Amino acid sequence: MSLSKSGIPYLTHVWNVAVGCEHNCPGCWARERWAPRMECPLCRSYTPHIHPERFGDITAKQKPKVVGVGFFADLCGDWRWCFAEGNGSTYSMGAVLPVVASTIDTCPQHIFLSLTRCPDRLPDITYPDNWWWGTTITSEADMWRVDELLKAGTPHPWVSIEPMRGPVCLDLPSSIEWIVVGAESGPMRTPCLLEWVRDVVDQCFVANVPVWVKQIDIGGKCSHDMAEWPEDLRLHQAPEPVATILQANGKGVMTND
Repeated sequence: MSLSKSGIPYLTHVWNVAVGCEHNCPGCWARERWAPRMECPLCRSYTPHIHPERFGDITAKQKPKVVGVGFFADLCGDWRWCFAEGNGSTYSMGAVLPVVASTIDTCPQHIFLSLTRCPDRLPDITYPDNWWWGTTITSEADMWRVDELLKAGTPHPWVSIEPMRGPVCLDLPSSIEWIVVGAESGPMRTPCLLEWVRDVVDQCFVANVPVWVKQIDIGGKCSHDMAEWPEDLRLHQAPEPVATILQANGKGVMTND
């Protein structure tokens, strides 16, 4: 099996070596809309599990890519993991993440991006410099996650404000390298005011942090078409070397120079 191409605009591919989550977040796109289409029974039920056969999907011979790791999971979730087609035994992700890290370390040409809602559970291991860890927040109440991410000391910390469900004062520390922001999508989505998104963009400009606006709420619908957006929000900024790799793979991106 090869890496799967990604429809997420700031990724080129996803590496689904781990799938599943027990957060049960309302409106979860992966659980409600992606998982039911999968052939693997554990993927369909969104049971946290590992696909060891996929460790060979990334190699040192591939052209540079921006790869999402665990975008259909939370690698730091407080639950046990089983192996697809395994013997029923379960494992802590603390036992699995070092294997993921060692595989990533053999492919320095790629950038690997991961997101977690549990940055306080990031294990104390050595993370390759090309494995960028971020945390997901949806409103001001989640800002503790940013503090915990920075305490973990992983390389190139970044923040995804998606789905945005309220205003956020980031008070951006210099160590945060990237912000992604987007309205909620899906039929049960909550509204996202343009002023919330614009305020995040303004904070990023002041702090000189690249910001990627993923989608916004316009006229009661979630818009992915930048031509429909206010000009000041048409921003697909990414830090280097992410921007260069995305451009080489035909993704529309700009730097924040």
